[in-house]
Amino acid sequence: MPRLDRLQEIDETLSDLLGLLEEELGRARAQTARLAALDGPAAFEYARSRETFTIRLAAHEARLLEQVGEAAQALGMSSFEVSEIRRRFPEPGARLFLKLAALGRAAAALRGQDARNLHLAGRARACVTGWLRALTGPAAAYTRRGAAQALPAFSTAVRVA
Repeated sequence: MPRLDRLQEIDETLSDLLGLLEEELGRARAQTARLAALDGPAAFEYARSRETFTIRLAAHEARLLEQVGEAAQALGMSSFEVSEIRRRFPEPGARLFLKLAALGRAAAALRGQDARNLHLAGRARACVTGWLRALTGPAAAYTRRGAAQALPAFSTAVRVA
């Protein structure tokens, strides 16, 4: 009987990946509330912590890639295809299939949440820009001839009224 412990290792790594994605999804949902409240420091802290998530995710993906290659070789397969795994090893293959489907759903949910957060961040920036313009007036700089010219909206942040 081929070494099915390789499939168990893949299953465990997929579980780790799923847990990591679900954890980040929870943090991303909490970030939505912070963005809606215009909590700038929390938004920047989340962006910094996202780097840690990305590093952990890359490490898990690298480990999974290595395990898949080793499993294919140990099982005598030229490539690792879930449909073939399911055909040859029904029980572990079905578990892998379900785990991969859950992983795909979690990744899609995180992408959707990231898109919402990006949209909210853009709206927050527009809100802050509007407040700054209301407080200081439109941004302007002067050419050598003394004519005023408009500047980008965020340049008002450095102007003192």
